Amino acid sequence: MKRAMIKDLGGTRTKEIDMLRWCSSTALELIGTAGIGHNFEILHGVESEYSDAIKNFFPALAQIAPMRSLFPVVYRMGPSWLQEKLAEWVPNAAIREMKHIVDVQERQAQDILSQKKKALNDANKSKDMNDIMSVLLKANMEAREEDRLPEDQLIGQMNTLIFAGHETTR
Repeated sequence: MKRAMIKDLGGTRTKEIDMLRWCSSTALELIGTAGIGHNFEILHGVESEYSDAIKNFFPALAQIAPMRSLFPVVYRMGPSWLQEKLAEWVPNAAIREMKHIVDVQERQAQDILSQKKKALNDANKSKDMNDIMSVLLKANMEAREEDRLPEDQLIGQMNTLIFAGHETTR
């Protein structure tokens, strides 16, 4: 974090530093490394749609909170693909923003999970994988079929871990 902040200052001594942004970015990098064995590279200046989605989650949730009495009705309306289509079609920017946030989280988690599965199948790479998600994934792959977590639950665990670790800085 120190090196990234110095680089951001660009040699000037009077620039304001947004410590909340730096702490939030550092928290995401730390939970990414220790929790799921993934480097988001935010501290190296790489823009992250995932980090932006996490940061915007609570503001988007606050905007749709007045509509929460409708959620059980929508939940009972049918399969998840239909619910997703309804969220796209509803004429409400806050609901569409929340759907975008959830889609970004889902896509990033699926990409990371696919990379981890490939790495675990490579004996040379799997020896060095000691992050929380790798341990969970190894145990899941070694479990009997009826005891395994389905992929959507693994993705849910990953998103929960990242979100909880990242949002502790707010």
